Amino acid sequence: MKETELSFLQFDKRLFFFFVSAVAILLAFIKDTFILAETPLMEVLADDGQLGTIKLLNGLSYFALPILFLLKFTVIALGLFIASFGIGYRLTFKSLWQLAMVGQVAFLFLELSRIAWFMVVPGDPSMADVRNFFPLSLLQVTDYQDILPHRRYALRMLNLFELAYWAWLVFGVHRLARKRWSMAFWIVFLGYILPYLAILGFTFFAQAS
Repeated sequence: MKETELSFLQFDKRLFFFFVSAVAILLAFIKDTFILAETPLMEVLADDGQLGTIKLLNGLSYFALPILFLLKFTVIALGLFIASFGIGYRLTFKSLWQLAMVGQVAFLFLELSRIAWFMVVPGDPSMADVRNFFPLSLLQVTDYQDILPHRRYALRMLNLFELAYWAWLVFGVHRLARKRWSMAFWIVFLGYILPYLAILGFTFFAQAS
């Protein structure tokens, strides 16, 4: 079945990609400058004269963000494309790529909420506190210090913002295919959710080296 052309994906994808990348870089810069820079570890590194190296690495990470986004959206779109084709729906790779890109806005709100928390809540957080604070995630209902380091990633990644991303993908595939919600769910489940959970499961249950 061919997809139906929809107005909600008719926009300049290059401009939107630039917007998503620019906002993500800005949020990363704010977090590095106003939160991580105030942690005790960064103060020690500054005293040791290593702060310049940290700033250089941060700068390189900003340039890497758009590349990571390109890879992320491409992999997600490819997974959805294969799943939809296997079920019998011909959704275009371009539309699925745009769908994955628009959903990234949910994770911009995630980063914004992390920044807002540390700017509002008094205290001097450690580097580990900042890295392991993911609001509305499974990690937040535990004490991360009691969790093995290699398992924290999986618990951080299971959060309500990720669930919102799943819901957006299901909504978008439903609108594109013009078919039942259940069929849209299975496309997203097979093309994205199942591989995502498999990777997190492997990470969580892997033996620490």
